[in-house]
Amino acid sequence: MADALDDLLEQMLRKWRREGTPPRPPLPPAALDAFELRHGVRLPPDLRRYFAVCDGMDDDLWDAE
Repeated sequence: MADALDDLLEQMLRKWRREGTPPRPPLPPAALDAFELRHGVRLPPDLRRYFAVCDGMDDDLWDAE
C-alpha cells in the first residue's frame, strides 16, 4: 500500500510542478504529533504520509483539477 501511495503522491507533486503550483514543504513528525494531541485525534497513516511529503499548496494557488 505504501508503494502505491508513494507513487500517487509523486505523480501529484510532478503534476503540480508542471502546472506551476509548487507544494509547500513537508511537515515534521513533531508538528503532526502536536496537531493530534491538541485536537485529540489520530490522523490516518495515509494522511500522515501526505503531510510528510508536502503540506498542500498555498491558499491562493489551485491545480487544474
